[in-house]
Amino acid sequence: MFDANDLSVLDPKYFSVIFTDAFVVTIMSRNTGHYWFIHNPEYLAPGTCIIFHKHKASHHITSTVVRIV
Repeated sequence: MFDANDLSVLDPKYFSVIFTDAFVVTIMSRNTGHYWFIHNPEYLAPGTCIIFHKHKASHHITSTVVRIV
């Protein structure tokens, strides 16, 4: 689950927050225009996130599973 503290680490000079709810955050890089869809399913392990990445809004999504400590 994402909270305000989690989102506060995203520097607004570099990232624009497009969408957020308790389990999903969508951000866009102000430098490259790349998009990240960060999903926190809370069932793999605490702190686990699935990150989807796109170079442009029209591109297909690629994903990676990471554990944030």
